[in-house]
Amino acid sequence: MESTAALVNTIQTLLEQGTHPNTIGVQYASTASKDLLLASFTGAGIPCYCQYTLPLLHQPLIHQLLQVLQYIRAEQHLPGSGEALLFEVLHFPWWGIPANEPAMACMELFELRIKGSDATLLQYLHSKTKEQPTDLFWQAPAPGMAKALAALESLVAAAAQTPLPQLAHLVMERYDFDEHLQHHPQKVLQEQLVQAFIQHLKSTGTNDLETGMQQLENIQRTTGLPAAIQSGDPNGIQLLPSPMPEGRPFAYLFEIANTARTASLPQTVKKPEIPHLDDAYEARALRSFRMNVSALNTYLHCPLAFYYHNVVRIPSPRNEAMAFGSAVHHALEQLLKQAQQAEELPDAEVLLSAFMDFMQDNRALFTPAEWQRRTTYGMTMLEDYYHQRAIHWNLVAAVERNIRGVEIDEIPLKGKLDKIEFDGKKATIVDYKSGNVERALRQLQPPSEALPNGGDYWRQAVFYKLLVDNLTTRDWQVQGVVFDFIEPDAQGQYRQQSVTISAADEATVREQIRTVWHKVQRHDFYTGCGKEGCYWCGFVKRNELTIKWHQQAEEQAG
Repeated sequence: MESTAALVNTIQTLLEQGTHPNTIGVQYASTASKDLLLASFTGAGIPCYCQYTLPLLHQPLIHQLLQVLQYIRAEQHLPGSGEALLFEVLHFPWWGIPANEPAMACMELFELRIKGSDATLLQYLHSKTKEQPTDLFWQAPAPGMAKALAALESLVAAAAQTPLPQLAHLVMERYDFDEHLQHHPQKVLQEQLVQAFIQHLKSTGTNDLETGMQQLENIQRTTGLPAAIQSGDPNGIQLLPSPMPEGRPFAYLFEIANTARTASLPQTVKKPEIPHLDDAYEARALRSFRMNVSALNTYLHCPLAFYYHNVVRIPSPRNEAMAFGSAVHHALEQLLKQAQQAEELPDAEVLLSAFMDFMQDNRALFTPAEWQRRTTYGMTMLEDYYHQRAIHWNLVAAVERNIRGVEIDEIPLKGKLDKIEFDGKKATIVDYKSGNVERALRQLQPPSEALPNGGDYWRQAVFYKLLVDNLTTRDWQVQGVVFDFIEPDAQGQYRQQSVTISAADEATVREQIRTVWHKVQRHDFYTGCGKEGCYWCGFVKRNELTIKWHQQAEEQAG
């Protein structure tokens, strides 16, 4: 095997001696090696050619196209339900909208909604584009904002009568895709990606937007749809993956050493930093901030996620799993309230009726297929839960208890507890959990080398105990925290998981609260975690929002 620099020199010598470039083959072992070879040969003026595959639906440009189609689908189903997608779409580079403009609009809209406004994000942004100057410091919205809103509205209006492949073409037309691609630093690659995407839509024969998007989203979660990509001059040096395909004889064949990092080398992560808000907006956002366990968990996962969820207050996406969870929580709450009034547990019909009432009232949050699937599953699940778990409930309990006014180390805390069961002054905190039980077990783990901050559910249990123990208006004595799983495990059993909380656990979470609180107060939430798979770091990278990169050793970054 040869190093890249030595290989470039060797091949330059061969070319000077009259060897034709396409009779020379170079094998590479990894994507990193291939990228380095392409850059090295191109920099040395050596023509080269490479065929490889990329997961099409994971590429930034195609991901953005998918998000526009997802927004159109959401708005067709229920106007206003695509707000979370709209926020992201407005960050696409081709609009030229400064990153802080959608962020500040979300913050302003959040304040208006607290005062009773029912305006959607789209409506509010429209009003912003029509504002007149108010003072010398007034700034007009970016020209791209009005263009983006008009394009999206026209696409939503056209979608009902437009087959999916043509709708994708229409999206590109409204976005001036050709103009965007002309100035893209990877123009040829991007054009191939777009062509492959359109060809895939045509090949499926699916014209319906809902059906087509379900298919695309399933592929996006799995293979990402491998697409064949060609790069360079076919008459140049032939770059081939190792092992080399059969039937390709070469006058000269080289193998490049793997340039990927080995496990013995220090691992680093690159953390993206985004533009900062004006001081005034930061102050407005944090003025009423109180630490809750969701904010604590979010910050520990990624400060950028905290920024978008807790500072900017992006709109919540329409999510069938969250809506289903709310329906189940509502039904359980109603069952316990009626049991307390009657001083005995009523029939299961009370639980099932409350669930169905919520599902009917909130039918618009689901597609027809989602609603049918979730109601059928929910009715069966809740009836089984009633007979396995609910019949053993302690009816002496407080339900959906909001706790505020608690301070620990002069840090204001708050929380909403599903249920607190009592035996005199002894209290057991109960939190309902939906979803896969087996996957949840990791989140119940205390801190370890593999999970330095502990699991989210473990931290939630400790946080809730601290919250109730420090409630000065009550003298309840917390005996424990129990997670009550309302969906069955693989054996059809409904499990409860108790969390044992030690003084050391409490000290650990108190320190986490202090650390995160002080970082938030210093406005230290503009740099992400940089971890593979982080949604908001991926969002920032995809949309080219980074103003600075920070490198950090991986063991420290966790």
